[in-house]
Amino acid sequence: MKKRQHIEGYRRFCEEAKLPVFYHPLWLDRAAGDGQWDVALLNDAAGAVMAAWPYLRVRKWCMNALLNPRMTSYLGPVAAGPLQEEELTALYHKLPRHLLLEQKINPEAGISGIPVAAVQRIPSPTYLLNLENGEERLLENMKESLRRQIRKAERNLETGSGSPEELALLFDAELRAKVGRNLLPLPQLTALLDLLKGDNGFLLASRASGQLTGGIAIVRNFRSYYYLIGAQNDKGREMGAMSGLMWAAIREVRRREAPLFDFEGSSIPSIARFFGSFGAEVGVQVTWRQAPRLLLRLLKKS
Repeated sequence: MKKRQHIEGYRRFCEEAKLPVFYHPLWLDRAAGDGQWDVALLNDAAGAVMAAWPYLRVRKWCMNALLNPRMTSYLGPVAAGPLQEEELTALYHKLPRHLLLEQKINPEAGISGIPVAAVQRIPSPTYLLNLENGEERLLENMKESLRRQIRKAERNLETGSGSPEELALLFDAELRAKVGRNLLPLPQLTALLDLLKGDNGFLLASRASGQLTGGIAIVRNFRSYYYLIGAQNDKGREMGAMSGLMWAAIREVRRREAPLFDFEGSSIPSIARFFGSFGAEVGVQVTWRQAPRLLLRLLKKS
C-alpha cells in the first residue's frame, strides 16, 4: 500500500508539473517493466512533492546499479521549480544504496552541478538544430548530398503517420540484423511507442506503393523534441527514406512551434555525420556516473 501511494504521489507530480512522457509511471512501466523502477521523492513543508528522481534499479557487474531504462534517453532528477544545491543533495540521499549510478541527465530539467562530490559529470556531444530559422534557411544550411536524398525521398515515397505495431516490427528487425539483439520484447516496445501521440510526440512512416520503407519516433521534451529511434529497410535506403523522414519530423516540430530539434547524439561516426549534415550545432549532453574507483578506471579506458 505504501509503495502504491508513493507512485501515485509521483504520478500526480508528473501531471501537475507537466513533465514529458518519459518521466511518467506508464512510460517507465513499459520501458523498464512494471515493478522494475522506482523514484525518490522530496517533499516540501506541506507534504507536496517538489522534486523527484526516477531510476531503473538492477544488478550490474554484481553491484546495485541505478540507470536509465532502455528507450529513455534522458532521466535523473527533476523539480517543479528551481532546485537548490542542498535540496538536490537531500534528494540524492533518498536514493537506495548503490555502488553504480549512471544516468544521462535531461538537459532541459534545469539541474546544474552534481548532487555529491562522488558523482562524476561526463560530457558527450549531441546535435541541436535551431528551428527559429525558416524552412528555406534550414535547407540552405544542409549539405547538398542530404538535400538530394530529401528530394529523392519526396519524389518516390509517401510520408505520414505510422502505427506502433508496424514501427515496432521494423525497429526490432533492423536492430536484430545489425547487432543480433532487440531493444525490448516486441509487445513491450509496441506498448511504449503507443504512448507517442498528441503532446507526447509522434510516429512517422514512409511508404513506396503502400509498402513500409522506414519509420521514426520523436519525443517531446520540455521545450524541444528529440529523436528517439528510426530505421529503414533496403528499399528505404535506396530511396533516401531516413533523410526524408528526419526532414518531415523537423517540419512537424516547427509546426508545433518548438524552438529546437535534438538529434540526441551518437557514438557511431556515420550516424554523427548524418546528424551534422542537417546543419545542426554541436551541443553537450551530460551523464552522471558514480562507481568504485577501479570500475571508473576501466570505464574511462573503454
